[in-house]
Amino acid sequence: MRARSGGTRRFRQGATRVALMLSVVSALSLVLAVSSGCASHAIHWSRLSLVAAVDANANHPVAVDLVLSADAEMSDRLAGLSAAQWFAQRETLQALFPNRLRYIAREVVPGQTLALPRAHMTSRRANAAFVFARYGTPGVHRARIATWRGAVTVQLGPERIDVVMDR
Repeated sequence: MRARSGGTRRFRQGATRVALMLSVVSALSLVLAVSSGCASHAIHWSRLSLVAAVDANANHPVAVDLVLSADAEMSDRLAGLSAAQWFAQRETLQALFPNRLRYIAREVVPGQTLALPRAHMTSRRANAAFVFARYGTPGVHRARIATWRGAVTVQLGPERIDVVMDR
């Protein structure tokens, strides 16, 4: 009987160790997922409007891309690009990473207000959202949309882009 009892004790100790190791692995996986920025957000913008000032881009049309990133690594990559770099690389990036980014391209003329259809924003999830505007002047011409709810207005000024969260 003692051999059986000792065997049972060793089995319980082994099972306890395995359970502890699984708990540690699960906790580490959770920490890594959170720290790597895997969080994605459901987009609930009630409206996203592009508003070009009458003197935007020296009175020339402005190409504007809304870019949605699926993960933190892609978000970091996009955050480091100027608009000129984005427009030069967007087809390549889309081809290389079809599941990690999406973009919606529009062109706005000075004085125009353009509302993006809600169909572009419903049922979407993203880690980050950026707007790139192709101006004729040097500059970054990139803005990050910092909200996932409400109305968003992208203001295209004479030489810069601003994002306004309407309440």
